[in-house]
Amino acid sequence: MHADLDAVRFLEADLLGRAVLLLQRSFASPEESVSCRNAALAIAAGAGVTGPAGVILGASAVVGGRNADPRVLRLVSEAWHILESARLICRDLEQTSGDWWYLTGAGRQAQASSDPEGEIRLRLAGNP
Repeated sequence: MHADLDAVRFLEADLLGRAVLLLQRSFASPEESVSCRNAALAIAAGAGVTGPAGVILGASAVVGGRNADPRVLRLVSEAWHILESARLICRDLEQTSGDWWYLTGAGRQAQASSDPEGEIRLRLAGNP
C-alpha cells in the first residue's frame, strides 16, 4: 500500500500547515460541502494509519475505515477549528445531518492566495 503524500505531510505538519492542507485538499471543490469526519477518515487511510488506501477529498468521496486513529482525529479537529475560527469555513445548513461545511468567500480567497498560511494568520488576528 502506498501512502498518500499529502496525508503523510498532514500528520507531520504544524497546526497552520495542517489547516492549509485541509483548505487546499479537503475543499478542493469550493462548491462542495465537506464533512470533517470524512476528511479525518480519508487522511488516516491515506497515511496508512487505518483502513484501505485513500485520498483527501471533498464530501462526495469517503474512504477509509470507520475507526481512525484518535491522534488523527485530534489533529484534523484542531486544524478544522483554525479554519472555522478564521471564518474560512462555515456549516452547510442545507445538510440535514452530519458535520458538513463549505468555504466562505474569505475561504475561497485564502485558498486562491499565493500565501494561504499568511491569509489564515491575518484572519486569526482579526484582519479581514
